[in-house]
Amino acid sequence: MYWIVLRRTPDKYSIIGAVLTIIGISFLTLESSSLALSWGDILTLICALGFALHIISIGYYTKKHHPIKLTILQIFTAFILSVSAMLFTRESFSINYKGFISVMYLGAMGTTVTFLLQNVAQKYTNATKAAIILSTEAVFGTLASVIFLGEVLNIKMILGCFIIFTGILIAETKLSFINSKKNLKTEKAG
Repeated sequence: MYWIVLRRTPDKYSIIGAVLTIIGISFLTLESSSLALSWGDILTLICALGFALHIISIGYYTKKHHPIKLTILQIFTAFILSVSAMLFTRESFSINYKGFISVMYLGAMGTTVTFLLQNVAQKYTNATKAAIILSTEAVFGTLASVIFLGEVLNIKMILGCFIIFTGILIAETKLSFINSKKNLKTEKAG
């Protein structure tokens, strides 16, 4: 996506990291019996496409605009779209004080703060690296399901997490720690 939209070719380490991340996420999410996609998987892929476009646009606009102003625009847009969607639902609803506090907390912490942190961070990195780092959500979601829901941690989950972290390590370090060890050995030998 980064390639197509911004016409910038990511380096080979970012491409390797992205491919490994996709493989790792597939280990965490796809059923083990087959690699066939269900309707839920297709919806998830569509959502992932939306998130990819979001990450690319944030990477583009944070270079040109202040992250706080961008966050305000994002929150206002999310509010307008949410209210519009609410008007088209068939079900009526009422909200009590506890529900109102929950919605306000989610709006403040789950949306505003996270958008602000992402906008500020993406000002200093590219969209490919940001997407790879944000993919750790699958890892932490898996770990949370093991800790809080009592899911059994299996080899497939461990392998998926390991592959994702390997992808992040490659994309972020460009394997420079290997080259620095070779340089250190060369200096000691010489």
